[in-house]
Amino acid sequence: MSEPTLEFRAIGDEDLQSIVCLLSLGMCRALRDGTVSPAYACHRLFGPAVITRLREAGAPSGLLDALNLASELDAVARLVPHEFEETLGDLESRLVDSMRKLNLVEVRGEKWLQPTPSSI
Repeated sequence: MSEPTLEFRAIGDEDLQSIVCLLSLGMCRALRDGTVSPAYACHRLFGPAVITRLREAGAPSGLLDALNLASELDAVARLVPHEFEETLGDLESRLVDSMRKLNLVEVRGEKWLQPTPSSI
């Protein structure tokens, strides 16, 4: 029996950016609450693969800068822990700003969560 999976499907740059922004904001909340560690966040989401994929998709520099900052959260927490909360707040502000620039007012396109062949 295979492990269960969950896949999100982004179609187009706007979808990709909005999924990453929303996941990142959720991860920031979990970091702020102490639910996850900065090392966990950097390993699972805030890494070079996400930044590279968004850069290839033509994401704006503001979002790429925010994700670069996110990728440093573990280092900030270890090396300058007194600056972690401020850095996290700066990251959240940048992510919210990126979301606002996407202007996601109306619902368009397919749902992000798509059924997998085994769940049909």
